[in-house]
This record gives sequence, structure tokens and C-alpha cells, in this order.
Amino acid sequence: MLDSFNQVTISGIVEFISVTPKADEVGTVYNVKIKFDNLGNLPIRVGMTGDVTFVLNEKEDTLYLPADFVNTDKDGNYVYLNNKKNKVYVTTGLVGEDHVEIINGIYEGNIVLD
Repeated sequence: MLDSFNQVTISGIVEFISVTPKADEVGTVYNVKIKFDNLGNLPIRVGMTGDVTFVLNEKEDTLYLPADFVNTDKDGNYVYLNNKKNKVYVTTGLVGEDHVEIINGIYEGNIVLD
């Protein structure tokens, strides 16, 4: 997503990511070269900035929770089911930035607390 066209999602293939971040930037910024699939009529210019989401894996029809709801102790991953006294251990799958896939232990419709 380019900052100048923040309502348009553009897909493409990453051809290069710099090893070190750029100096004198707010936050961590890396130079990236992308081969875009289809730009349509967007007036893209060299040096435009934006944000990238990397999709490494996808699954459909899965149960997932916000990552803050899944806790870990020496015995594994667990959630609080219905109340803070009911610790239920779960099997997790894909872990994203914001969500965790739950493979086993709880089911759709269960009430989970953070």
C-alpha cells in the first residue's frame, strides 16, 4: 500500500530487501524493490513510500484468537475459558502478528478471556 494511494492495495513480488535499515528515519525503514502485478492507471513514481504486508501462509475455515488471549507456561499454551480460574491448554497452529490459530482445546462459540 503506497502512502500516496492509501485506499488501493497493489500486489506484487518482492525482488530485493536491503540487509540494513536506512539511517535517519523514524522507526525502522528498509529499502525494498517490488515488481508490481498490475498498476492500472496509478501514477507511480520512483521513491514513493508505503507499507507492506507479507503473507507467508494462509488457511481457511480456522479458529483463531487475538494473540493477547493465548498465554504460555511450562506446560504449554493455554487460554482462560469462561473465567480466570478455568485454564484450558490448547494446541496452536499458525501464529501471526495479531492472531493465533487454535487447532485443539476450545471450539467456536466458547467464551475466552484475556
